[in-house]
Amino acid sequence: MLTLHGTLLNIIDRPSGTRKDGTTYAGYTQVQLAVEEQLEDGQRRHDILTMSCGDARAFRDLLNQAVSVPVRAYGRAGGVGYAISGNPLLTGRKSRSPPP
Repeated sequence: MLTLHGTLLNIIDRPSGTRKDGTTYAGYTQVQLAVEEQLEDGQRRHDILTMSCGDARAFRDLLNQAVSVPVRAYGRAGGVGYAISGNPLLTGRKSRSPPP
């Protein structure tokens, strides 16, 4: 298992709905995490990862705070995707402002 460290920026609630053909789909919740990657040449790259989460209640009180989130990685077209595999932990480290 991997752990992503970053700042919890946003929680997005996607409601359930009905498609044009009449079939329904379930709603879900996503979280956005601002992360920082150290590049080989010493520079830093900022990114925002959007991931689905099963239970958003664990995230609600942690907005705009530095967190650690257990994830599993999977291959997808053009790179690597991440899926949350547990509850977030408040890291206690100082959070940096997300990139502009």
